[in-house]
Amino acid sequence: MDADTLKKKLQKQNPLMMSPMAFALAACGGGGGDGKVTTEASKPDDDTAMNTSVFGLNTLGETLSFSYFADNSVRGAVRYFYPNDLDASKGQEVIIAGFETQPNTAAEYSNTALFVLDIDSGGITDITATVLSGDSSSVEGVGDIIWGDFNNDGRLDFFTTAYTDMNFAVNAYSFNGGANGFERQQIDSATWQHGASVFDINGDGYDDVYATAYPGPNLYFGSASGLIEYTVSGVYNGGSGVALGDFLNNGQVQAVEVDAGVVGKDVADTVLFEIFVNDADQTVELKNPTILPAPLLEGDAFDNVLSFSGQRSHDVRVEALDFNNDGLLDVIVFSRSSFDADQNMWPRVSQVQFLRNDGGGVFSDVTSTILPKYDYNSNIGYQPLFDDFNKDGFLDIFISDPDFRGSHTSSVFLLGSSDGSFEEFGRNELTALIPANGGMATVVEDANEDFWLLVGYQSVGVDGRQENLTLHSIDFV
Repeated sequence: MDADTLKKKLQKQNPLMMSPMAFALAACGGGGGDGKVTTEASKPDDDTAMNTSVFGLNTLGETLSFSYFADNSVRGAVRYFYPNDLDASKGQEVIIAGFETQPNTAAEYSNTALFVLDIDSGGITDITATVLSGDSSSVEGVGDIIWGDFNNDGRLDFFTTAYTDMNFAVNAYSFNGGANGFERQQIDSATWQHGASVFDINGDGYDDVYATAYPGPNLYFGSASGLIEYTVSGVYNGGSGVALGDFLNNGQVQAVEVDAGVVGKDVADTVLFEIFVNDADQTVELKNPTILPAPLLEGDAFDNVLSFSGQRSHDVRVEALDFNNDGLLDVIVFSRSSFDADQNMWPRVSQVQFLRNDGGGVFSDVTSTILPKYDYNSNIGYQPLFDDFNKDGFLDIFISDPDFRGSHTSSVFLLGSSDGSFEEFGRNELTALIPANGGMATVVEDANEDFWLLVGYQSVGVDGRQENLTLHSIDFV
């Protein structure tokens, strides 16, 4: 759901809950807190007992399968589910996008495609051919999808980053909305575009795109003809995720990057960059970096959990959210463990970190107050969702990511409350429902404002690697 629609919905349910500043970004705002914080991170050995209230996940028997690769590749697909209202009607659709997994080489790489699903009246319908005509669903590899209006025509557009998990350039695309679906426009050929964010950075009425990439960010600015790439300079290195907004409360737009490098520093941090745009020269300079508090997995509390040397935290996504309703944009960092070369594995360890904006570029880690109980024995979702899932007037978060070892533990609702904190809900029920062989889920709202859990898991069929989808109604109690 887009920010304006969610704002109106939540204020109708509880008009005292939201401040206008809580919705300054496409990311959505949450309930207010009491201003009391504890800066010490939650210890891994803390009691991790969660809310055990049961909610219903009822299977309707509606299923759908599709194949990812035109060349019948059986390799896995790293994919994520992106729900949004694509046609300005009631209810959301879902785009599924991703890339072929390693081990791989450029010569062996199999292009993938976008798939668009309609969720209506408890049913799943593949509407890809209707929404994306011709060969416009072919996208090679996608690391992230973001939404905006890049040509300022009042219609929803979206952008797919160029990502293949190796040094192999593929296309970054803009999909411009029209009366008959979306028209694909090739924007750039790039590598390692891991995440992206959208905002009208230069204030000209057109949405702009900031794509993080390990060689360094790419910035594309909206215009009447669509996105235009600007040349970027400054003190940056690469990064994995980015959030845009007026974090300094000075009327300008800044970028907060995670896994971010700064020239002259050897480690990756969470960094705030000021953005200076010269539209005449079509250039951007990133300056005056501010280092935010270190990710939780880098702290002493995880020394016995992640014993390998070097950088331990892979910070994959970051969101801007005024979670204490004080008019200043705060930051939420979504992290997973880095690769453990000694064990030749990615440990199933994650954290969600809440950084409070204290003004003047100063941020404090308040995770232990906002999310005091979190089961870190899980993967982190690369596509966190924000909505009022249990319809109590307070913003919630849904996280889901595939598990490939043991039972599935990496899907959970973080339910918001009146004091601004979040509590885990439903992890056990979701674990029992979602398959461990790469299964994951998303939450979709239909035309009746009911939420549905869309679950996907992969298998190998006659046409190679395929996605198998089931739909489940959600009943909170």
